[in-house]
Amino acid sequence: MCCAGPLFYGGGPCKGYTGRVCKDGKSCFGERACLNANINMIVEGCSGEMSCMVAGFRGGVVEKVIKSCWGKEACGAAAYVGGFVGTILNSCQQDGACWEAAACTLSNPNCGSNITEITSSCNGRGTCFDTASRGGAVDAIVNACNADSACNGAGKGEGNTIPSGIKNCCNAEDECDEECENTAGERLCETPTEATLPEACRSSLASPTLSTMPTTSPVSQESSSFGGIPKSCADCLQALTGIPSGIEDCCQTVCQSMNETILLNTCSKDEPTKSHAAPPSSAGYRNHSHLYFIKLIGATLLWMA
Repeated sequence: MCCAGPLFYGGGPCKGYTGRVCKDGKSCFGERACLNANINMIVEGCSGEMSCMVAGFRGGVVEKVIKSCWGKEACGAAAYVGGFVGTILNSCQQDGACWEAAACTLSNPNCGSNITEITSSCNGRGTCFDTASRGGAVDAIVNACNADSACNGAGKGEGNTIPSGIKNCCNAEDECDEECENTAGERLCETPTEATLPEACRSSLASPTLSTMPTTSPVSQESSSFGGIPKSCADCLQALTGIPSGIEDCCQTVCQSMNETILLNTCSKDEPTKSHAAPPSSAGYRNHSHLYFIKLIGATLLWMA
């Protein structure tokens, strides 16, 4: 099932969620997953306790999450309060990954934080934390930041932009990471910028093929419906664009060759969902749960207002 998990103060999985979620047995699965999130479409994504919670909340937007945001707190508060993240594809697949990516703050909403896309990237524990947040911007992150705590804070801060993106680089632990130290009682941080990133980051890189992308996904559960949230294809990676009506009540098969007409005529049957491997272990990542509860209280109060 999707949108499954225990209730708690403020609501359970998908409470306050706006968008479409796939009936694939993996999406928005776990305690508080997708709570108060604004994500246009989710396919095999947001699986884990507090995954995608308040992502895109209060004026922010995450366009699509496809085979991404697996693990505890993954993609939580991404594009929070006015930020923007495009498609997240095969990325942010471990605990704490992409937390607060392209997020603004309640005191400075609509700050302009922006990440164009995240593809096959940020697959490490606690990686891409705070990337392009607080008014920063990063173009495409592609085949990059695939190590624990890599790229944290890259492009963070008002006016800090990385127009070349982060591509095929920063794949070692703590590489391209924000470095902070306390000096005379003041915390000073050196944030990665376009100029300080490795030269390899500025080289062009074609989009990866499906054969090079990770293929494991969270544990599948028995299919079931949830309220009025439409059912969708589990593996329609190629069909997710160029179809105005979306993919609803769709067969659980690969549909790369399908178009709008074929989908409307054929996607009316449900087939059993295949079982997949479990997400990676949560050991050793930076846990931001205490920050989540602070954000959750504020998000819940604003949502109820």
